Amino acid sequence: MNSAPPRTAGWRWWAHLATTFCSRFDPISLQLPRDGHKDLHLLLCDDIYYMDRKKERIERFQYDFERDGVSTRGLKRDGVPIPAAPKREAGEIVSDHRPEEYMAGVETVRGRHAPGRILRSGAAADLSS
Repeated sequence: MNSAPPRTAGWRWWAHLATTFCSRFDPISLQLPRDGHKDLHLLLCDDIYYMDRKKERIERFQYDFERDGVSTRGLKRDGVPIPAAPKREAGEIVSDHRPEEYMAGVETVRGRHAPGRILRSGAAADLSS
């Protein structure tokens, strides 16, 4: 078991993309009350298999996380597999709104996508250099 990420061009590119993208968000003013609940949960994979097809080898990387004095170090990695959802027969697609309501929502979003209103990132520009 390795504790460091693989040192390949592919991993470096993804790490650069993630750090550049995440560090480039401009703060926005909230439009709706949040009432103390979380809007987003970030789930991090702690067990990664890296397959190099050219070298015909597979490497396993396991990570531990720590925050505010709480750590995953030493915890058993005995998660239970989640069963696949049962197959359903294809049915008719039924809309929960009229086309006019949908277009009104699209126009609302377009208005909020004015420069700087939602998010702005320079990740693509940084990666092209």
